[in-house]
Amino acid sequence: MQSALEAQQVLRWLMIVRWIAL
Repeated sequence: MQSALEAQQVLRWLMIVRWIAL
């Protein structure tokens, strides 16, 4: 179940990138 952990990390990164892009 390492995929779930990786997915959560990617989601967090995407949110941060989106915040910076804004």
